[in-house]
Amino acid sequence: MLVGKVNLECLHFNAWAMFLAQQRKRDFNGRETYLRTYGNYRSALKHLYRHANVPLPEWFDEQVSEYMNALRRVSAQERGVDPNSTHERGKMALPYQLYCAISKKLLVEGVLGALLIHVFSWNLAARAHSTCGLCLSHLQWENDGLRVYIPHQKNDQDGEKQGRFPKHVYSNPSTPEICPLFCLAAYLACFEVGKENNAIFPHANIYAAHSAHMERFKVKNKEILQCYGLDPSDIGTHSNRKGASTYVTSGITDGPSMMSICNRAGWDTGKVLGTYLRYESAGDQYIGRIVAGHAPSSGSKFAQLPPHFIPGVDMSIASRLARLTFAAFGKTNALDIVLEHLLANLLYHEKWIHDNLPGNHPLRNIPLWRDSSRSCIAEFVSAESTHDRCGNDLSPTGIPMNVHILSHCEKATSKLNTLKEDIRDVLLQCMQERDFECGNVTPATIRSVVSDLVTPLMQRVEDAVQMQQPTATVEARDSNAMLGLLRLPASSVDLPTKLTVRQAFVSYISGDLPWMRLTSAHVRREQRPHLADLHYLMSRLVSEAKRRGEWDGRSVVSADRADEIYQHVQALVPNASRNGRKLTWRTAATYLRRRECQRDEDGELARGST
Repeated sequence: MLVGKVNLECLHFNAWAMFLAQQRKRDFNGRETYLRTYGNYRSALKHLYRHANVPLPEWFDEQVSEYMNALRRVSAQERGVDPNSTHERGKMALPYQLYCAISKKLLVEGVLGALLIHVFSWNLAARAHSTCGLCLSHLQWENDGLRVYIPHQKNDQDGEKQGRFPKHVYSNPSTPEICPLFCLAAYLACFEVGKENNAIFPHANIYAAHSAHMERFKVKNKEILQCYGLDPSDIGTHSNRKGASTYVTSGITDGPSMMSICNRAGWDTGKVLGTYLRYESAGDQYIGRIVAGHAPSSGSKFAQLPPHFIPGVDMSIASRLARLTFAAFGKTNALDIVLEHLLANLLYHEKWIHDNLPGNHPLRNIPLWRDSSRSCIAEFVSAESTHDRCGNDLSPTGIPMNVHILSHCEKATSKLNTLKEDIRDVLLQCMQERDFECGNVTPATIRSVVSDLVTPLMQRVEDAVQMQQPTATVEARDSNAMLGLLRLPASSVDLPTKLTVRQAFVSYISGDLPWMRLTSAHVRREQRPHLADLHYLMSRLVSEAKRRGEWDGRSVVSADRADEIYQHVQALVPNASRNGRKLTWRTAATYLRRRECQRDEDGELARGST
């Protein structure tokens, strides 16, 4: 039978061996073709026979296998004498320290999409292609962690092997740059992925775009790789999957069972083992904590809970802030449990964000930081409390026995240290009381008597002074907030350019330092064209809001009110591309200028024709 240009019925082994011989030394870099590539050729030929309904020839199994074994021996001998050959075939596993360094660099640069794929591929021990296909419907919250379902994988096409079982993902509050929940919250808050899309990465060809970006990133930051003895060509997107699996199995001395690791990575364990050794959540939870950056030898830190709301929080404010922060995804009547923990994660790391990220970073300019009501619920966010917002017990999962033992040892040590201090204080107090009863006046006795007499008098004086001080009026505070930008030193504002139109509009008319007060003196010389584009774009929205009677065009409003105003005027300017991705405000300003110029040219042509 003739398939394409190959007659399968007349194909002989010699022709197949000649084809494989021609493929040698055809690598783009001049290196020998990998052995797995020959295996792919064999699989493709077998699929061709099956697709054409032609039975496999007699020489296929025996002679092809013998030829492949010979190729392996020759390849091993050549690598032994080739000075440029390496012991590693394919991309190398990503070391844990390098994984953390790349994550921190991506976060500081504001490349949050690549950061999310990078961190989730490591935590899920999944292929980057599978991570790019994640949807919001694949995420569920259970107790103290996120459950992620991957219904389709390369080695599980129908989802019946591993797609039914969730992979547990945990927070790492002490190291935000590798915390998967923090990275997910930052991405959703900055890029406004909505429920109508469902896909976390809604635009097409996200895997190709991520691979190309990481290639550029490796070349640009090759000094980071060289610190670990690697070149940019040594690692790729698949290195995260290799690195996570290697770190769990060999990077620690008390790792989980091999069966749990195979289930996590989706590897086939054979018919017998797959039948009798089934998936259970405890082993996967243990792996989830390890890949999140928690070391089993860290004791109680390994059992750290995620940032969550505790009893006393006003959930009406939390629900409103979730809708404000996560845009279309947060526009639900009831606060989704996943969004609740993502919001708590952002509030928990607010100080870290402002201390460690540059001023023009997208995460530092989201509408959440423009709403002053966040302080009402930020005090009810904790990563130490063992109770959720409803008062129910919250216990960590995936904790092995050695961590429990280390935790009890830490508690015993803490109590012994406290007891040591208490014994010293009690003995000193007993000795001082004995001296006082015997009539001996000591310096400690004098200090105690004077403190008892003076402290009430000083408290009365402070209360009287505080009552006589005038309080600032609400109008004065509002006036100071409106004039805050005018008091800034010259060239002190770093204008962020990666915000969406909605986020820029909220920052333009709300907050303590609204951008509508910015002048060219507040930004650097190279950013003055950006400021002109910002005022140009926002002037169109402000004019429309004034025409509709939604805003007077002068007063500073709350972030929630600014979001409501934007919903009425958003149709005036382009805010999304053809593939549904939200435009940055600079891109929207460029599109708006082109549209208005085209409109003017069409008007002149129409007048000329008349």
